[in-house]
Amino acid sequence: MHTSIGGRVVVLGVTGSIAAYKAATLARLLVKGGAQVRVVLTPAAARFVSAHTFAPLVGRRIYTEMFEEPPPAVPAHLEVPHGADIVVVAPASADFIGRMSAGLGDDLLAAVCLAATCPLMIAPAMHHQMWANAMVQRNVARLVSCGVTVIGPEQGELAGRDEGRGRMSEPEEIVDAIGALLERVVV
Repeated sequence: MHTSIGGRVVVLGVTGSIAAYKAATLARLLVKGGAQVRVVLTPAAARFVSAHTFAPLVGRRIYTEMFEEPPPAVPAHLEVPHGADIVVVAPASADFIGRMSAGLGDDLLAAVCLAATCPLMIAPAMHHQMWANAMVQRNVARLVSCGVTVIGPEQGELAGRDEGRGRMSEPEEIVDAIGALLERVVV
């Protein structure tokens, strides 16, 4: 595990994918490595995992809503990325990748990514047929051209008992990639 994550602020975005359960392990590993983790769940992610899964792992509030009542002094999409060293979206669904490549900020996680001034990393996870789709590949290429780092996806067993390239990278590999990126980038 990279020591370069110690003392770092990591925003962990979780999107709607069966791989969302792996994000809990990722959060735990980041905290174990000394990172302060701020978790943002999309509405689709909350159908797979809940804020109650992450809160005890990271020891802090989990962000789920773009608009809160009463409205906070600092909107969540500006508060969450403030002072962050990196934003990591794991898993990153095809839907999220498409919306980000178009510059859309219609949910909290997308708005956080647009407001962030630190590096952005995504760990795609989807069915291999979706990953191979030319539109998804175009969207990923567009994000890479904007400086987004992509880790994975990996070859392996997928939902529906299929196998192919689309499996989210393992949490340990993502932590290593985060550490390596933070070593190279001055934030």
